[in-house]
Amino acid sequence: MHPLDEFKRDMTGHLPGLLVLFDIADAKRRNCHLGHLTVDKDIDEMNELVRISVGPDGLARRVGGDEWLAIYKTDSLKPFTTLLGTYYREQEIRVGWKATGEKDGSVKVAERIVSSKIIRSLRCIYTFATSVEDAGVSVEKLLDHNYGLPPNIPIPLSDIADIKKSGWSCVTDYPVELPFCPFCEGRDFTWIDGDSSVYSGWGTCRACGANVDIVGVENSI
Repeated sequence: MHPLDEFKRDMTGHLPGLLVLFDIADAKRRNCHLGHLTVDKDIDEMNELVRISVGPDGLARRVGGDEWLAIYKTDSLKPFTTLLGTYYREQEIRVGWKATGEKDGSVKVAERIVSSKIIRSLRCIYTFATSVEDAGVSVEKLLDHNYGLPPNIPIPLSDIADIKKSGWSCVTDYPVELPFCPFCEGRDFTWIDGDSSVYSGWGTCRACGANVDIVGVENSI
């Protein structure tokens, strides 16, 4: 059975209560910069923290890659606002890009790296549910609206319509300059390969014909 279906099945004995959705904000970018082993540890830590947070009378279940649903047998926000603060973490890093170009047997390198911070935080949406039917509808609404919301702030589901949604990056700063060809500083490429990393691509500069390989650079401070 899918974890979401398990959560819906098990809600009966835990209502009424506060129904809460937690989500690791910008987890994909954390994975790009820090690697899946770090994000796996983030997930393991969250599993333990949310279990402790809801207590013996509550219910918590990881229902997606970086999403958790929980029911708190209380009308107080304090238990899960405390969880937000406990989970929050800032890490200083140096981040940027490195472009290696090859043309006519010559190799040139260009790079831009800046000091930055990478933040681990949770998005949090909540509502009060009185019955299984009420909670079932609310679960779908929580999941549907889980995007573009500011992290580390508990947001009532009833306020979602009034909140301006926008992108948020767990990395505070990137180099101002975008990657360019080390030979001619052109930024127009015919891409041959790359992946979903923030800085990733291998291709040919359309201005001078150099082969250029662009990779991300991340170093802890």
